[in-house]
Amino acid sequence: MRLIASAGVEPAEMHRTFNMGLGMVIAVPAAAAADATAALASYDARIVGGLVPRAGGAASRIVGTAPAP
Repeated sequence: MRLIASAGVEPAEMHRTFNMGLGMVIAVPAAAAADATAALASYDARIVGGLVPRAGGAASRIVGTAPAP
């Protein structure tokens, strides 16, 4: 994507044309999140959500905790 952008494609066109989603998601235990983020800092890693159990034994759900930059 950086190569395409460096050729002069505007950000709005990039978002319109390509899937500009998260790319890769790595799930780690909450206690390891800070260490994982630090280890992957050179890749602009960040915490984007967490897995939250539901009451009554229902399936867990993912809850976003940080907006994309």
